[in-house]
Amino acid sequence: MTATLDALWSHPELCIRRALVLPIQHALLGNGPLSRVTEVLSHPQALAQCSGWLAEHLPDALQLPTSSTAEAARMVAGSPFRAAIASQTAAREHGLDELVFPVNDVAGNRTRFLLLRRGERSEHGDVASLAFSLHRNSPGALLEALACLAERGLNMSRIESRPSKRELGEYVFFVDVDLPPDSSTALADLIAQLQPLCEHLAHFGAYPSSDLSGH
Repeated sequence: MTATLDALWSHPELCIRRALVLPIQHALLGNGPLSRVTEVLSHPQALAQCSGWLAEHLPDALQLPTSSTAEAARMVAGSPFRAAIASQTAAREHGLDELVFPVNDVAGNRTRFLLLRRGERSEHGDVASLAFSLHRNSPGALLEALACLAERGLNMSRIESRPSKRELGEYVFFVDVDLPPDSSTALADLIAQLQPLCEHLAHFGAYPSSDLSGH
């Protein structure tokens, strides 16, 4: 997710058109018995989500990061000592055996996916995403910015900070704000109030957000 945030900040022409929260269950896929597995391949995030299971059941296996879980499944096909952490669908697509399912440490694991596009930002939706850096790095500066949300009765559903990569100690704050359905100006009014407090302010748009983890 950090790479996505950095990319959004670096490419202001991008905006968010939709968010989708999906349940994630990982399987361990391979070509032979679990006892022969000496290498486990997967995306770094998937390896992290299964770190507890791996430590307990395959403590001596070498963990190798790949660009995606699908790529991991492709790379282990035909190998008797390699296994991949990927989806059950990937097992069918690459002719792999499902050695163990599930292997993720948290049963209710979810991942949020964003649809990014170039173009005009929408002002309407369930959620809006903003990012900003402050004029000064001093006590109370962030609190002053966040007070803009409280004054307008807006709920902040997420906040995350990333180094600006321009100056030591300078940070960019990424914020998701829940928008009221009965206000067409809530986002524009919030941006207008935040603007004087920020050195840089990026608006990634308002968009619908769906959570399918309960389905």
